[in-house]
Amino acid sequence: MKELICAKDIEKILEEDKKEIEIEDGAIITAAAQDLIKNNEVQVVTKKNEKDMDMDLEKFINFFKMVSKDEKLQKKIKEILLNEKKFKMEEDTSGLFLIRGESVKFDKIFESLNIYGQELIKNSEENIGMIKIIGDSFIKKVKSKGKIYVISGEIEMIMKGKNFLGKTGDIIHFPKNIDLRIGSKEEAKLLYFSKDLSWINE
Repeated sequence: MKELICAKDIEKILEEDKKEIEIEDGAIITAAAQDLIKNNEVQVVTKKNEKDMDMDLEKFINFFKMVSKDEKLQKKIKEILLNEKKFKMEEDTSGLFLIRGESVKFDKIFESLNIYGQELIKNSEENIGMIKIIGDSFIKKVKSKGKIYVISGEIEMIMKGKNFLGKTGDIIHFPKNIDLRIGSKEEAKLLYFSKDLSWINE
């Protein structure tokens, strides 16, 4: 049964001095509720039904297991299908979307290093993702310029033989066509913005 949003639901939101309501995908909003939303500039955020997504995902994975005996192909397909569940993202019909930072699940980038990452956005214009470094370092080959935001911890960067220290809250802009070594003595989390991604291990 589809979720029904009526005027009382919006009035309750307004009474709590909130300007946002989260609804299920495909929910029905009554005319009176729509008027309240419009007149009070309430933001409507659509959430996916995780239970339905889990069921659909399981069916897809089982189907590909049946049609392919190639274990490597099965693994790759599973990774692709599960990629959307690496973090929680809320989308609005206006085009706005919100990624819950605390929900991001990190994957190990290198087998031998304590470097973990998760790609959040990838298109022809930009790549945005998060990296977690635990007492290790790696090299990023950069083709285009980009930026790094230090979410937590401290990082040391080496570029063209020069050392740079980045601390929590710092924003680092790096030029194109360079090799940038990034490391942390303890644990650090980063948010990166770049048009290209090329991880290497030396």
